[in-house]
Amino acid sequence: MIRVAVIDDEDAARNMMERLLRQEGFQVTTFQAGKPFLASMQQAPFDLVFIDLKLPDIEGIEVLQMAKQAYADTEAIITGRGRYRYRGGGDKERGIPLFDQTLPLE
Repeated sequence: MIRVAVIDDEDAARNMMERLLRQEGFQVTTFQAGKPFLASMQQAPFDLVFIDLKLPDIEGIEVLQMAKQAYADTEAIITGRGRYRYRGGGDKERGIPLFDQTLPLE
């Protein structure tokens, strides 16, 4: 079974993703912050990770970098809304593309 992690500090978003992924047959573990996810990942890696850009304890991009460093085969999808600038500097030198995805709320 494919192991999926959802990391999001917003309860509604995290719970919705968990519900949808479980309906599709994935084994899902959720986290409200990045550091608990990284600790769990040391025990057993995940196959796929959904990471919110803005987390309360560590930036989503940093979580992605640490996860990929430890487990290169783990696939990751960055989630979030609105404009976001990585405070650590440009993404070009990190090789991480950032997309501005502003969605209308109607």
